Amino acid sequence: MDLLSFATQQLHAAALGRDEFECFTGLARRIGVKLYQGEYFGNTSHACRLACDALTNTVEGTVCIQIYRGNLICDGLRSVRETEANIQERRFETGKQFWTASQ
Repeated sequence: MDLLSFATQQLHAAALGRDEFECFTGLARRIGVKLYQGEYFGNTSHACRLACDALTNTVEGTVCIQIYRGNLICDGLRSVRETEANIQERRFETGKQFWTASQ
């Protein structure tokens, strides 16, 4: 289960923008709290689940993971569809920086 959670988190971090990812993780924590409290089917939990579904309905991709001595390492992402909402800063070995929406 930890492996699936790690892979899903890496995919969401790459496919969603920073604000969307922070919103998603906050909603996921709230759903976890409601599940622990036995209120998974309550109105608050239902609203959080709908919001999470709306944020992640376009997230697709393949996550390559290495397991080394009990550690999970993200080896790469494939087929991650980027949108303008998730433009991220990319750095290269030369130290140059630029903004792009494609890999």
